[in-house]
Amino acid sequence: RIMNQKEESFEIFISKEDFKFNASHFVAYRGFRERLHGHSYHVSIRLHGKHINMSDGYLIDFSDVKKQVRLICKAFDEKFIVPKLSDVIKIRQTDTQLEMNCEDGAFFSLPIDDCIVLPIVHSTAEEIACCFWDLLVGKHTNRHNFKNFQNRGITVVEIGIVEGSGQSAIYKCPIFDQIPSSSSSSSSSSSSASPQAVAASAI
Repeated sequence: RIMNQKEESFEIFISKEDFKFNASHFVAYRGFRERLHGHSYHVSIRLHGKHINMSDGYLIDFSDVKKQVRLICKAFDEKFIVPKLSDVIKIRQTDTQLEMNCEDGAFFSLPIDDCIVLPIVHSTAEEIACCFWDLLVGKHTNRHNFKNFQNRGITVVEIGIVEGSGQSAIYKCPIFDQIPSSSSSSSSSSSSASPQAVAASAI
């Protein structure tokens, strides 16, 4: 049939058993710091588009998206999430350790290989979802995916981060007018790297 592109739109939703990572963190801001704890995070993705590609019938091939999501989850798995842009945590790196001095006087020293330093202010599910979005489809952090999604006519990408039963955050952003997020406002060395490099990098 002939599709009326002015009225119709499409979306795909992907949530797989292995879209997950185990990570520890604590949220800290002025006058408050959680105790260090961990979650088994689960990730979902929803893509919106105005039309499907008539040569193959897809909005986008599921397998292309699944591969990228799994790569990012693998980089996050079994790591301590360090918010690089925190205004209440002073971060210092030695040859083997990553040290954190917190506003409340707490001190942490962890092996660098056990940490993932992300360009976020707080390690909340909301900011992790935003960072995950940037790693998946950000114009500067993953140009290949950005161009692929753009060429396929995808207009909006949503990332869901579940950190517990009945407890999740969703970050939703257009592709064509990318809203600067916490991660895209970070230093150029982080924003220009690949998803794997950004996710695995220390300060």
